[in-house]
Amino acid sequence: MRMHRVLLGAFWLSLVAIAMTACNSGKGVTDPAVQFAMLRIVNLIPDASGPLNVTIDGHNFVSGLNFEGVTQYQQIDSGTRAIQVSVAGGASNIITTSLSFTGITNYTLIIYGPVAAATNAVISDATIDPGAGNFNLRAINAATGVPAVDVYVTAPGANLDAAAPNIAGVSLSAASAFVTLPAGNVEIRITPASTKEVIYDSAARSLAEHSNVEAL
Repeated sequence: MRMHRVLLGAFWLSLVAIAMTACNSGKGVTDPAVQFAMLRIVNLIPDASGPLNVTIDGHNFVSGLNFEGVTQYQQIDSGTRAIQVSVAGGASNIITTSLSFTGITNYTLIIYGPVAAATNAVISDATIDPGAGNFNLRAINAATGVPAVDVYVTAPGANLDAAAPNIAGVSLSAASAFVTLPAGNVEIRITPASTKEVIYDSAARSLAEHSNVEAL
């Protein structure tokens, strides 16, 4: 089986529950205007001349985010927010967009692609406990030039020739549903959809029970 590596930005994010408290109007109804969401940013722009800066509604949200850097979750207002992304020291924005965020929800904003055609995907990070002995896995396709991917989770070193993907056909900019799998030592490989051509190989790694992880 032929194997090569393309720019996939494949790395791992742990998903954790972030507690948020919404304000109550005193009438038993939460006022949407004072709800908040939680947001973190991932930089998958490989060819930028420097780190990324991100503003939300004209206010600095993060500065100096290096390639493959991940911020901590930070609180933002719910509703539609104006997002601007620039390369540090650059004269113009590489992304200018408006995105909607629901209150009391965690999100990951992935900034990816070549700097000349940078784009973004915003993913809701709602999770559930996979239970004792299991972990949850989902895949997010930020592999520019790969329209869809399959994900295989096997024992380390297992042959993929007769294997079926655990997650199939994840389109560019999309996130799969979570799949629940046995915790322990695994190898995770990603291929273009409906092929066995490995474009990312995690090598053997241990994934703990009760964990929620995602592969980009």
